[in-house]
Amino acid sequence: MQRRVELVHHTNHTVAMYAARTCTDTEHKTKDPDDQKLLLKCIEKGHESVLEHIVYTFKIEGISRALLQELARHRIASLSVMSTRWALKKTMKQDPKDILVSTGVDSIDRFNRQTLHEIQEDLQGYPNDKLKYVLPEAIKTKCVLTINLRSFRNMVKLRMGNNALREFRGLVRDMVNRLPGNHRYLLIDVYKGEV
Repeated sequence: MQRRVELVHHTNHTVAMYAARTCTDTEHKTKDPDDQKLLLKCIEKGHESVLEHIVYTFKIEGISRALLQELARHRIASLSVMSTRWALKKTMKQDPKDILVSTGVDSIDRFNRQTLHEIQEDLQGYPNDKLKYVLPEAIKTKCVLTINLRSFRNMVKLRMGNNALREFRGLVRDMVNRLPGNHRYLLIDVYKGEV
C-alpha cells in the first residue's frame, strides 16, 4: 500500500472570516462572504486565532511508525491510529516489502525486510504487546488526523524544511493537495510548493 491521503471532512473557511469580522467589529462592512483579503490580513498581523475555526480531518494510510511519532508531536491535533494490539497479527501475515515504508537507502530497507521476515518466522505465538517492541519503525500504519488550520500552518512550516523527514515532506504535500482550492491561499506564506 502506497501512502494515501484523503480529506474526509473540513469546515468552510467562511467560518474563520466570520470570526475575523467579529474580532474586528466589521460584520457590517462587507457583504462578501468570501473575503479572502480579510484572512490574509489577519495572518499578516499575526492574528491567527481565527484560523482555529477551520478544521480538517484526513484519513492517512501507508505511513511509517517513524513518521507517526513525528506527527504525534503536533499537539493541537487529534490522532486515531491503527492499533498494533488489534491489527498486528493481520499485518504480520503480509509480505515484508508490502508493509514497510522505503527509506530510500537500499541497505536500511534490506535490513528492515530481513528483520521483519525474522520476526514473522521466529516470533510467532508471542502476544502483540510483546511483538511491538521489535517492530521496525518503517512498518506501515494508518490514522485519522483532525487538525485546525492554525496548527496545520505550523506543521507545514516545520515539516517542509530540507532537514525534515523526507516522508513527512511528502505527507504534507499530499495533505495540502487535498485541501479545497479555496483554502490553499491561506498557506501561501508557509508552503513552498504551488498552492
